[in-house]
Amino acid sequence: MASTSWPDPAASRVVTDGQYEKLIYSHAGDGVSGAPTDSSVAYGDSSGKLVKIRPYKRALVHGYMWDSGAATFNKTISDNTSGQPRLDLLVLRYDRSTFKVTEVVKAGTPATNPTLPTVQQDPDLELAGSGLWEIPLAKIAVANGFTTINASDVTRMEYYLSPSRLLCTSATRPGHRVGLEIYETDTGNAYTSTGSAWGSQTEDTGWIDCGAASGYHTNPAKIRRVNKVAYMSAAWQRSGATVAARTIHVVGTVPAGMIPAIPVKIGAYLDGANLIVGHVDPNGGVYMDAFWVPIATGGIVTVFAAAWPVG
Repeated sequence: MASTSWPDPAASRVVTDGQYEKLIYSHAGDGVSGAPTDSSVAYGDSSGKLVKIRPYKRALVHGYMWDSGAATFNKTISDNTSGQPRLDLLVLRYDRSTFKVTEVVKAGTPATNPTLPTVQQDPDLELAGSGLWEIPLAKIAVANGFTTINASDVTRMEYYLSPSRLLCTSATRPGHRVGLEIYETDTGNAYTSTGSAWGSQTEDTGWIDCGAASGYHTNPAKIRRVNKVAYMSAAWQRSGATVAARTIHVVGTVPAGMIPAIPVKIGAYLDGANLIVGHVDPNGGVYMDAFWVPIATGGIVTVFAAAWPVG
């Protein structure tokens, strides 16, 4: 069978419903519009054997838009007189027999430990126009002999469409939107918006100077953060008086944004020969904890290559 492409100029660029589905879904995916911090699509309020659908909710289901409309409406929950609890599942269902998306309550099977009905997702690879594609909205706990659905009986399960990634520079970042991804062409860094702040995806600070504690100077001491991992390559030279052996003390500091959440053990050499055990502290200090010879004036403490997660 020969390959095809669409929209096809020979067919006046008209696409079938199945072709439209594949074209849009390949770029947009499935999900509700908005963010998980928004109010849920469905809820219970003890007003009867029903769940309510909020107005002005929208979702994309395999390329087709669903809109809840301008007013709250109800979905009835069927009776349960089985003697056991049941779990129902509220879904948005795209039906290829009608090419429409509707909200459907799928009744579960009563059991001592009931399980949710499955979410049906038929791929329709041959564009035959058959099958269903569903995405979940809510889990509904249906007690035996229930008379109403309470707020605690409805657990939200919807997931949300992610905004597209945008290209910008560090000086032209767009406004925040939860899930929005940006890539800065001038820095090579990528970030995801939390709705109010940018969280790093990829970054490289380059090598930054560490500080020196009193009685020391760097020789040199450098650190860099790559994708939330700090890498240190550092040495400090004693400029003050001799430090007695086995004296826990600080030789340097790491800058803000490089500090570990817990003490991180490191190893070092004194003058290239004597082993030292130390740590990088959550207060930002680089400490020498255990060494068996004094650190004399002019002595050089060289840290082994060290790395730790940041944040």
